[in-house]
Formats: sequence, structure tokens, C-alpha cells
Amino acid sequence: MLINGTKSTSSIFLSCEECKFEIKGSSYSEEANDLYDQIMNWIHREVPKISCKLNCVFDLYVLSSIREKKILFIIAELNKLFETGKNIKVSWYI
Repeated sequence: MLINGTKSTSSIFLSCEECKFEIKGSSYSEEANDLYDQIMNWIHREVPKISCKLNCVFDLYVLSSIREKKILFIIAELNKLFETGKNIKVSWYI
């Protein structure tokens, strides 16, 4: 999944084939709710099938409190999958 970012929404790159999960940029638009729902759906649908090390990068420089909560839900979901044995690495950049 590739979604190009805008001034107020993050760019998203999710690929099981490349073992990449990247969210970069700003995230303060109301439109971002749909993006985070798509990410959660991808996690539930695709991550359980992977056998590689999934490198997750969060490189967010403007984040609203509502989007921050969505990111925490995503990280919690990734942690659940990690606890079941999935090889997941999370990197957080400020």
C-alpha cells in the first residue's frame, strides 16, 4: 500500500514483500482517520502472513493528539503480533 502524503497527512508505505512499514510526515488532518483505519486493516490482514522481519518506521514531525492515539493503537497491535512470535522492529524518529 502506498499513499502519498500531503501538507497535513502522512505518507504511508506498507509492503509485506519488502518487509517495510513506514509512516512519515505530518498527521493533523481530519482526513487522516481513514488512513489509520486502512493501516489497521492492513496490519490485521497482512502482518500475520509474513515470515520476514518487518521494519516499522514512524517518522512524524507534526502529530495531533487524536492521531497520536491512533499511532499508539497501531503500535499496540504490532506489539501483540510481536508477542505471538512475529519478527517486528519499530523505529521512532522525532
